[in-house]
Amino acid sequence: MEHTFFPVPPVGRADPSVGWENKQNSLPIDAYQRGYWMSTPTYPAFVAPPNPLYGDVTNVVSRLFWQSAIFDFRSDLKGSMGPTPAAVGVRGGQTFGGESITLAVQITNLAQLAGQFNAYSVEYAHLTNPALLVQAGLRQDISADLFDGMGTLGAPIDCQILTFSPPNGVRYWRVVVVVDYISGVAPLPLLFDATCW
Repeated sequence: MEHTFFPVPPVGRADPSVGWENKQNSLPIDAYQRGYWMSTPTYPAFVAPPNPLYGDVTNVVSRLFWQSAIFDFRSDLKGSMGPTPAAVGVRGGQTFGGESITLAVQITNLAQLAGQFNAYSVEYAHLTNPALLVQAGLRQDISADLFDGMGTLGAPIDCQILTFSPPNGVRYWRVVVVVDYISGVAPLPLLFDATCW
């Protein structure tokens, strides 16, 4: 005979405001777990001189960068570190990261870009601590995804949507998109909007 055990509070100690009383955070269950994250639309500006944090600045006139929130794929786990307010809880179909979680980044105002630009993405991750994110893999050139292609009427495409998936096994993850202005007409800011589910 199989038995299924559920964590239940002692009789008479239930707290309806959070589901069950759990003062010591001993139950690995969140009162509420959202399955997605939505950004606030932002217009990060091209900045000169460019910040060398995200790569070589040789021949770069100005640089724009956008970063996602830090995602926590197991915010239901409560350990000795306590809650991690720096990270946003997102739950996909897998336990830690993986193919079932998607970050979609929509970038608009691309049609106004004239000249030479380079773009790439950089992913950061950590197994246990959002304050210790490190670069996870090589930066990926996304220039062709953003700047190549024409619309059906021959006009430049003004909007592109890029998708990213975290590496398997990570708990904390962030994506940074960098656009470098090399030469041509000075660019206006681009509009970034994103969601993760």
